Amino acid sequence: MPGPNAGLKVQDLSPEIFGLVISFLPNRDIKNLRLSSKILNERAHLRLRRVFLSANPRNIEVFRAIADDEEFRHHIVEVIWDDVQLVDHIPERGEGMWNLDRPLPPEGVPAWFDQVCWWNTEQFLGNQRRHPDLPIEESWAYHQQLLQQQQDVLASEADVEAFRYGLQRFPALRRIVITPAAHGILDHPLYETPMIRAFPPGLNYPILHAYPRLDDFDYSNLHIWPLPEKGLIPYIVPPWNQEGERLKWRAFCLLTRELAEIRDHEILELVIDPHILETGLNCRIFDGPCEEYNNLVTLLRRPGFERIDLALTCNGQYYNDQRWSSFRNGHLLYALSQALDLKHVSLQTQIDYSQVEGDGFPQSMQFAQHFVPLQTIMPIKKWQKLRHFGLSGFLVQSDDLISALSALPTTLRSIELSFLSFTGERGNWHDLFTDMRSMLDWRERPTGERPLLKVHVPTVGIMRYCCLDRAANDFFYGEGANPFADYGHRLDPFPGKGIDRDPYPFISTDMVVETLD
Repeated sequence: MPGPNAGLKVQDLSPEIFGLVISFLPNRDIKNLRLSSKILNERAHLRLRRVFLSANPRNIEVFRAIADDEEFRHHIVEVIWDDVQLVDHIPERGEGMWNLDRPLPPEGVPAWFDQVCWWNTEQFLGNQRRHPDLPIEESWAYHQQLLQQQQDVLASEADVEAFRYGLQRFPALRRIVITPAAHGILDHPLYETPMIRAFPPGLNYPILHAYPRLDDFDYSNLHIWPLPEKGLIPYIVPPWNQEGERLKWRAFCLLTRELAEIRDHEILELVIDPHILETGLNCRIFDGPCEEYNNLVTLLRRPGFERIDLALTCNGQYYNDQRWSSFRNGHLLYALSQALDLKHVSLQTQIDYSQVEGDGFPQSMQFAQHFVPLQTIMPIKKWQKLRHFGLSGFLVQSDDLISALSALPTTLRSIELSFLSFTGERGNWHDLFTDMRSMLDWRERPTGERPLLKVHVPTVGIMRYCCLDRAANDFFYGEGANPFADYGHRLDPFPGKGIDRDPYPFISTDMVVETLD
């Protein structure tokens, strides 16, 4: 016998239930639902809160179309700028290496392109793709088409013009994210931009900032967001004012210029997000005042500016001719001091500390000369509205870090401490956690006013890391034990105290090693 709701159609659902159902659907399914009837077209609204830009005409076309749409433009709060460019060549190491078990590429297809595409599928993805590979000559032809389109956009600055238009047309826009990681890895982008969604099925192409990378090629001299090479000759970050250097961070330079010149906007958040890549903004922008530094200061000084995520690449700062001058000279401190209304700050450094170690001395002695007190680069006491504080990749002394944490305001609700290196007495994770628990007053605060911790440390495997959020908060606020072993400078947590994660969870499932009882 039919129930009382027999024959009930989706459009007959109450607004509350209909909204709940829609909230579980991705935009692609909502689009199909809107096409099924006029009523559903009016009731099922796409969740468009972000738009994408890059040096690609398809991204620009969609960006402008949304800016011209009277329904969608009012909901956009975020621009994701894909700042990686395609290349027509990647330098080989020495004479280069060719896999003799493979046939030569078809005529007209460069060997470097064929080699990278082979790595993408057979070595990286294990030859498991969503679609069969396009013939390599078709992928190369499409790649050349993308390169020409990119060159046209770079020459005309059509992407910058579109951004300028978006500042006028998106009244709710408040956040800009600059990333070199949008393409992720083959078939698995971090963001499905219009450009990427338009790719023909089975397209294979070089993703410069995918990881792991093919060792046959040198990625340290890329013309955009260079990556360090681990070898006999370490990558050293050049001076910011060196010819062509600032062009490697094109989006940052252009966006901060536009935001400094056009005062009539509501951008209050700037995020530089390399994801898990060993890159970031050249820290030597803070060597001294320059146009880009001044533009950044102008943005940070804006009333109500509330979020900065600053990822810096710093290799070479540890040499005697630099001695961390980009951090010690006061320019970074001055810039951050302008943002008095900050609610979210995250500072991340990318440094190959293996270049510091050596000479047979204890690690704490090797690192001592490289330590920079945190409050000489961050005006913590001025940030009285802060709700999130993040520190990743820094060299710290436990007592200095605890002093900085104790100076944070009671408005704080979350803290990230990830991928830290230590120097000085009690220079390890175990002792840091023990001292934080006993010296900070967080446990005495009401439950809803305690800062929750996010803690990531390296683990075995390429780019994998161990997430200790639950274990850390259990130790600080519950009855849990210290998740770290008391083995001097050993970084490893005790077995069963974390979750090993992959930066690309769509490739390998998280390996849960956390004890749940």
